[in-house]
Amino acid sequence: MDHGTFFEPAHRMVMEQEFGTQITETSMIQGKGLLNGMHQSPDGLGVIATDRFKQLVTIPQDWKDYSVFDKPFLTVLFEQKCPSYRSPIPGFVPEHYIG
Repeated sequence: MDHGTFFEPAHRMVMEQEFGTQITETSMIQGKGLLNGMHQSPDGLGVIATDRFKQLVTIPQDWKDYSVFDKPFLTVLFEQKCPSYRSPIPGFVPEHYIG
């Protein structure tokens, strides 16, 4: 059994509880304006109250567009990664994850 199959259901339950949302699965999302043939296949999407997001997530000081946090709700892409295969860099979000 691979990491995603084993841990994604637990990850989903924790994220839904912490963020007060229901995560909806998606299939492949074709990128607009990205490299030809590039796509994303997120674990799911959820709608989160902006105030709750700010309580749980540290927003980097060099964030490009703070106006997104002026809205009462945020649509968020959820993607769980296996730490033994991919080491996260604290405070770093890859440019292609931000749309």
